[in-house]
Amino acid sequence: MGWIATTALAIAAYAVGFGLSKWPAAQITPSQPPLGAQPVGAFHFAKALEAFPEHPETLHEEVRCLILLQHWIERDPDAAMAHLHRDHPLYGWAWKYWTAHDPTAAMEAYQALDDPLPFLKHTMLTHLAEADPNAFLGLLLDNKVTWDIHYLKTQAMERLADTDLRRAREIFDQANGTLRTHLLVGLAESWARQDPNAMLLWAKSLEDDERLEAFHQLLNVTALTNAPKAAKLYESLTENLPQIPPKASAPNRGDARIAISRRLAEHDVHEALAFVERWGTRSETSRTRRDEIRDVMLSGIALALPYQDAKAIHATFAKLRDSPHYETLLRRLPWSETDHAELVTSLLTTDEGPVRHDLIAQALSLWARSDLQGVQAFLQEHPNQERDWHQKALLSIERHTDPDAVKSFVTALEIDTLPESFLSGFGQAHPNLTAELLESLAESPARQEAYQQHAVTMAHTDADEALSWLDALPEHDRLAATAGITEGWVSYDPFATSQWLGNLTPGPERDAGVAVLAEHLTADDPEAAFAWATSIADKQGRLQTLTSIVTTWAQSDPEHARAWIDTSELSPAEKRFLHATAP
Repeated sequence: MGWIATTALAIAAYAVGFGLSKWPAAQITPSQPPLGAQPVGAFHFAKALEAFPEHPETLHEEVRCLILLQHWIERDPDAAMAHLHRDHPLYGWAWKYWTAHDPTAAMEAYQALDDPLPFLKHTMLTHLAEADPNAFLGLLLDNKVTWDIHYLKTQAMERLADTDLRRAREIFDQANGTLRTHLLVGLAESWARQDPNAMLLWAKSLEDDERLEAFHQLLNVTALTNAPKAAKLYESLTENLPQIPPKASAPNRGDARIAISRRLAEHDVHEALAFVERWGTRSETSRTRRDEIRDVMLSGIALALPYQDAKAIHATFAKLRDSPHYETLLRRLPWSETDHAELVTSLLTTDEGPVRHDLIAQALSLWARSDLQGVQAFLQEHPNQERDWHQKALLSIERHTDPDAVKSFVTALEIDTLPESFLSGFGQAHPNLTAELLESLAESPARQEAYQQHAVTMAHTDADEALSWLDALPEHDRLAATAGITEGWVSYDPFATSQWLGNLTPGPERDAGVAVLAEHLTADDPEAAFAWATSIADKQGRLQTLTSIVTTWAQSDPEHARAWIDTSELSPAEKRFLHATAP
């Protein structure tokens, strides 16, 4: 590192690290000789340093000390280190300057110390890994140092392999354990860039997990420059060799399918989606894992789409309209990186159709999270047929910095329902405001569904508050709210829920709650579910709930289900009907 660059770096690091920023930079520049350091035949660094107190009173003096010390370290580090005792305030700086100037020599001297300063280890090893990866890896290989920052091991191996592949392979062959695992990544990535064919032959010679890791690195590197080739290579490897699962330690990091699908999308989104369909769920052990890796791959595809060009977005999604992943891709477009107002305006100039409506609704939804007034003004400027469609999508707002503004905005829409996403998000954060919004809805089946969903959300959060809200509701809203409270409460406290329902007066409200409770109990306790269902007063509701329970019960234990039907106090007609359900 040059004298000017290192001096400037030292001053900046010192000023920032110690919060000293008032000293004017013009007072000292690299061209000024340090105080007391004017050469007289030779640099009298030790004598010059002694001219400064160990604890300078001004920043000017401190920085002059640091510049002087740096000069000395660059010319005679052994003499400089011998002069400074361990408790000297410049001791730590001296080691840092030496490490930046000659990391290999500094590291050797540091390891020879009887009592080294622990906080210097990170700085010194970081410099050494960058400047001399061979020496750094040699220390790790000989167990002379321990190092938990694994990415530096990988980077050092990659850097060494870029310049000396033979030496990198020698070090890898000598390594074992977790060190070998981290070195493999760096070696494989560098080698794949230099000679992919030779690297592939080497990868095939490795054992199980190492072979799979090497394959992933080769595929990732190939995908950067030739995604179709990487896709074909992936197919050939999976067909002729054991499948390539994601790494168990970090299942999404480094999985080649993610890089391949994203890079394919840059050239042909349909080819990328075909790759997801064929390989996105291959070798996964659970449905959750399959869904996870598929979604990550689709997210990568979405990132590759031209989301800043509204017409290009529209054209792409028009082609994807029949894809089973259409909705997922729509949600995963990186909308946050666009100007939503500009995007919506641009989309309005594209052809009519459901795709345009989908895209505008998604953009408007995100726009509303930061600028409700702008969205409201936009909607007022456009025909009602578009406003009606978009207004419902806007209610995906979950949380907003100004809940009263959200209430005012939603009320102005004059809609007949509130979407579930709004009720579970905004409704949980602001239950009372949401309740007021529910009251403003016109009477309809959709209104009752909204009341039930809000009751679920409230019961999940605070059952007592939900019950107080229920008591204040008018009779025509209580039925849906009772069912919702039961659904939310029984999920975490079925005993308290059943006690509450048991104390209700027989009637439609109790029936609605009991039906929900019975459905919840069916899987784990069908006998209890059956008993509760028989207490439903409404005949049609009772038979409907019992039919659902018996249908599920008969799949696992039909004889027991039939026995409960026979011993129940149901009417003969009801028993015959249920026996037909559980033959």
